[in-house]
Amino acid sequence: MNLLRRAVCARAARCVQDLRRTAVYRDHEAFAAVCNMTVPDDVGLTQCGARLGYDSVQFTHRNEWVLKYEILDTRITRAQTNGCPGRVAADAALFTQGWGGSKRCDCDSDKAMLNCDGA
Repeated sequence: MNLLRRAVCARAARCVQDLRRTAVYRDHEAFAAVCNMTVPDDVGLTQCGARLGYDSVQFTHRNEWVLKYEILDTRITRAQTNGCPGRVAADAALFTQGWGGSKRCDCDSDKAMLNCDGA
C-alpha cells in the first residue's frame, strides 16, 4: 500500500481532484480484506476508508465500462446520482479545473461520469 498526497487530473473530464491522504489498492476486493468485508460495496468501502483516516482510496485495476482505475473519495458520502460531486459547497470545492486547479469546476449533471464540462 502506498500513501500519496497529490492531485490527479482526468483529461477527458478536465477536472482536478485533490486526493489529500490517499491509499492505493489493486481492486475493491483487496481493500475489502483490509476492512474485514466479505462482500465489498461502495458505501461500506467509503465508510471504511474514512474510518482508517483516508480522504480517498485509489484502485489501480478497476474496469467499469471504459474506466481503467477508480478513485473513491471518502469525503463525499451521499448517494451519487450523476457525474457531479453534489450541490453541497464543500463537496463541489473538492474539484477544480485549469492549470494547477486554479478555476472552479462547473459540472454538467447530464453526464454519468465526474466532469467539469458545465457552463
